Amino acid sequence: TRAPASPRSENSRKAASRRTTLPIPALLQDFGDFIGPQLVRMYRMYIQPEWKTLDVIEHTEERIHKMVRLHHRGARPPYLSTTRRSEDEIVVHYKSERRLCALAKGIASGIARHYGEQLHVTDLTCMQQGDSSCEILLTGGVWNTADTGDTAHMAGRSAGQS
Repeated sequence: TRAPASPRSENSRKAASRRTTLPIPALLQDFGDFIGPQLVRMYRMYIQPEWKTLDVIEHTEERIHKMVRLHHRGARPPYLSTTRRSEDEIVVHYKSERRLCALAKGIASGIARHYGEQLHVTDLTCMQQGDSSCEILLTGGVWNTADTGDTAHMAGRSAGQS
């Protein structure tokens, strides 16, 4: 069983949703996108200078969440694990009693925006759809096409956006 969201945070989300006319998941995703670049700046001491979006996400649990839990009493970032499929593909395994996977997806998009990269987000499984955890496929980067020399961004390469 999952722990219920605190009434205060749930009421805040509902009020913000009514005021903005955005569904709560869209609101959370937009907020995550907004704070993503700020989080990169705030935790830059834990991020290697050569890392880009998928590298930061791949190492978030061991480099950032672990330190947040250690140094900020009461902080409860979700436990993440990742599976790196290739240089431009990673699966994030997300499980949290708060079920804020939309926020996590937004933060990933904001991190990509910080690095000037494109990111495609696909839900493989989702707690909001009744699954026991979320698996989020992130595909990102910028590719140069060999034929034309043009730059092809991820958004134009695959179908379906979550």
